[in-house]
Amino acid sequence: MLGMVQLMDSVPQTGGYGDCFGIEQLVSTGVVSRSEELRELVISALQFSIGPADGITAGAVFQASRQGDFDQLPLVAAELGGSHTPKDLQLASLQTGAHIWEASRRWPWACVVHEQLDGIAQRTGLFHAVAFGMLISEATAQRARAIATCLLAAAKSIVIEAARWIPLDSDQTHRVLIELQPTISQLALAYSQPDIAPLPIAPPERVIAAFKSRNAI
Repeated sequence: MLGMVQLMDSVPQTGGYGDCFGIEQLVSTGVVSRSEELRELVISALQFSIGPADGITAGAVFQASRQGDFDQLPLVAAELGGSHTPKDLQLASLQTGAHIWEASRRWPWACVVHEQLDGIAQRTGLFHAVAFGMLISEATAQRARAIATCLLAAAKSIVIEAARWIPLDSDQTHRVLIELQPTISQLALAYSQPDIAPLPIAPPERVIAAFKSRNAI
């Protein structure tokens, strides 16, 4: 439990997924001005972009780490870094992954992960899903829970960024995160299936455009 809490608390306060989905601009132009709109945007991002990329990858990395199949980790990272993953989403994931990996060095429970995997991390694309999947393999034995925590961390980074600009107080921010949990649980269960096939990954700009279209007056 401590490991999961620390992983959630290590979410970057700026940049990463918040920048990737243009939160500051969406708020400044009035596209997102209420917590309800923010919730719907994050759900779309999870379902069509972050989930098919980081969610599925986090599950694969978690499973390989739990089984000690470390040779698979560079292959999984290379898949996420392929041409089918939008470049801006890759950059947000890499920024978040590097932040979490370095933050975790001061956590006693994560020492064994760094001892085993620092060498692999140095030659692997340290995406958020890769860093998170390796670390959370020490914090839970359940694949669905590992994926859900990874998705919640990504969602939290967007919500925290939005809270700075809308602005949202702590109660409103917490409520948005709670309201996201049913969607995150559904996605985590779907992505935890051992035979899950790769899913299309929508570029963030397409998610944003679809959100604007649905919410047009």
